[in-house]
Amino acid sequence: MSRGSAPETAPKKRAADGETDTGKVGPETLIVEDSIFTGEEHDPDFVNQIIRYGGKDVQTCLQCGNCTGVCPVSLKTPYKTRNLIKLCQYGYKRIFFSIPWICAGCHRCHEHCPADINPAEVFVAIRHIEVRERGVPRFIRDNVSLILHNGFGAIPSDDIRRYREKECLPPLPNTLPEYKKVLGELDTLFKKTGFERLMGLEEADGAEGKEGAEAGGDGKAGAGKGAGAK
Repeated sequence: MSRGSAPETAPKKRAADGETDTGKVGPETLIVEDSIFTGEEHDPDFVNQIIRYGGKDVQTCLQCGNCTGVCPVSLKTPYKTRNLIKLCQYGYKRIFFSIPWICAGCHRCHEHCPADINPAEVFVAIRHIEVRERGVPRFIRDNVSLILHNGFGAIPSDDIRRYREKECLPPLPNTLPEYKKVLGELDTLFKKTGFERLMGLEEADGAEGKEGAEAGGDGKAGAGKGAGAK
């Protein structure tokens, strides 16, 4: 099961005798639209965990589908809000660890929810659970590292730079000499608050530095041998 892909589920494929390609549908089998989930991933405490970390009781969901109808993400991806809430109701926690963090946080689902659940807050609670059980996701660490070292969460491409020059726009702030002060302030802020350690950036930078030092040491040793041979 890889991050960023749809949950690994078996497609619903009924035969004439009532069986599926994964076997007979038993009492611990959950059918969600075109997918079948078995009881292997069930966590009976998942609903309570969601409440503990700021979400509301998903068991009050009526499965009316209003949230899916107004969700900008559900309209463009296989991840339908109503189905995700149903998976929460049945305690399928580990499935969420394979789903990308694509909730836009617009809260349109909350505006249209007759049960006042607010799925957006439920998904934030699930992110809290994932971080506590599996650590900060790699894509979050990578994004934070970009901000720390460049001041941006995404590095502008050369095309953007050329376009800005063509339109006589000022240069990007991070290309100016005085921007080094801003990066220094970011570095201080990350370290003083412990945010760098929380994100695991200290370990990553230390590992890269160690690899670089080892590579440099090997190069020097090789050069010494070459000089001795002469």
